[in-house]
Amino acid sequence: MKNRSFVLAATAGIFAIVLAACSNDQPAQTEATSMTTGAAVATPNASVTPDSLVTFSVAGMSCGGCEKSITEALHKLDGVSSASANTSASMAMAQFDSKTVAPTDMVAAINKLGFSTSESSATVVQQP
Repeated sequence: MKNRSFVLAATAGIFAIVLAACSNDQPAQTEATSMTTGAAVATPNASVTPDSLVTFSVAGMSCGGCEKSITEALHKLDGVSSASANTSASMAMAQFDSKTVAPTDMVAAINKLGFSTSESSATVVQQP
């Protein structure tokens, strides 16, 4: 139980960093690096109005290239507004429009790259 609490706290911290990195007023970019975590972060897709946040436990990440691959794969999915991955936390997360894309689509995109995740490792939070 303690381990799950740590993961949830770490996830919340990473999410806060992603939101901070993605909500600046700089010109749009397709990718940035969080200065706090070093995680690859895809900046928001302005054409998507997210209503949910999903986090996944991902096995097999070992470097920044892994983070970048996962981040880019998630961001390419229609309905994903922002995405990030973090090797040290073995986590990936995305803000998305649940009417357009589902966590199963994101699981498939991550697994297609050769990493291992499942829908059972996903935590989905509806956003106001």
